[in-house]
Amino acid sequence: MNKSKKLTMALGIFFTIVLILTFFSNTIYNYNLPLVTIAMPGKGKLVHKVTGNSEIEYKDSYKVYSDIEGKIHEIYVDENQSVEKGDAIVKITPTESEVDLLKQDIIKKENEISLAQLKLDRLSEEDKKYTDEMEKQKSKMNDIETKGEVKQYKDKIKNAKEEYEKIKKLYEIGAEPYSKVLAQENLIKELENDYDIFMDQEMTTSSESLSSLHLNKKDTKISIKETELNINVLKLELESLNKTMNTYKDGTIYADRSGIIHLYNLELKSTVTLSSPIGVIGVVSDDYICELRIDSKERENINQNSIVKINSTGTNSGIKGEILSIDKIEGSDMYEVRIGVLSEQEIYGQSCNITIENSSDIYDILVENSAVRKDANGYYIFVVKEEKDSLKKKYIVKRVDVTLLDRDEKYSAIDGLEFIEPVVVRSEKNIYNGNRVKYIEK
Repeated sequence: MNKSKKLTMALGIFFTIVLILTFFSNTIYNYNLPLVTIAMPGKGKLVHKVTGNSEIEYKDSYKVYSDIEGKIHEIYVDENQSVEKGDAIVKITPTESEVDLLKQDIIKKENEISLAQLKLDRLSEEDKKYTDEMEKQKSKMNDIETKGEVKQYKDKIKNAKEEYEKIKKLYEIGAEPYSKVLAQENLIKELENDYDIFMDQEMTTSSESLSSLHLNKKDTKISIKETELNINVLKLELESLNKTMNTYKDGTIYADRSGIIHLYNLELKSTVTLSSPIGVIGVVSDDYICELRIDSKERENINQNSIVKINSTGTNSGIKGEILSIDKIEGSDMYEVRIGVLSEQEIYGQSCNITIENSSDIYDILVENSAVRKDANGYYIFVVKEEKDSLKKKYIVKRVDVTLLDRDEKYSAIDGLEFIEPVVVRSEKNIYNGNRVKYIEK
């Protein structure tokens, strides 16, 4: 009896120890399993974002440039001041050397006009001479038949014909042979042929001379037109020089539009060159613009219906924006996005942060970007599957090859997942297909 009790106790102790060892073994094993974070795939839209910085400008603005080279003598307006068209902005004292050069240019231009006018007068005289000569040639052509040589040819032909009639009558009464009639006919034809040759030569000579005069007159007319055009251009250039001289004498730059003026850091006695920017006049309204440059990949993610969010670094935030145009920059792979901005407050010149958002179509399967991995075989994800053994549940990861359809800053749209299963979005250790893992839900 005592032996039986001892055996029972020993077996109990043995199995207890085995259970304890098995429990601690599984616990230690499970403790060493990779810990992964899982999340269920979702359905929805991706949001593509394009961001950048810009400066807010007036939608309708006009830059003011200096048309004088010299030093600023006086500034008549203040920054952000309202101006009317024709108001004086600044007064500039031109440099003496610049005025002297302008005077020399005016004198030079006046001389060029005088020389061109002399050329025009000479060409006009040539044109008149060719006209008179052509009239003479036409008159000669009409008077060719009155020349003495022509009369001689005609008299010979007339006499030959009269002689022919006499010989013909004598032939008819048998007083002359027929050969004499034929000889007289041949003489008449010969005289008429000589007359025709003479007339052709006279007409050809006169015609060639007239044709040459026509060509010369045509060339002269072309030269006259070119010279007249050149004189008109020179006169316009002289007018522009004189206008510039008058501007130099006045030295004042005036506003050519009404609006709010912003000056470009002007200081008294500072030097400005020809076409230097003086400032910009903005037409007062609630409409402003800003511009953003993007690359071709960013261009694929937005369109003119995209949502624009603008935060000004000044006192304004959450300003409304609307894409007005997206134009390719010639000779580059960049695009310029022109954005309309609406604000009741004055925001010209403020720097701003721009975010352009565009939602995609609805995708059936979205996962976090961190869930999508890639190797030489392409994109894939890990899903967590449950396996049961005799003691407890086990969890393993299985690789699923997928196609990446699209992605934004946070999520990826994929294809290839047959069942909606928990997807590994993070892992504290490297994991491989078939690994046992422990998990936590996100």
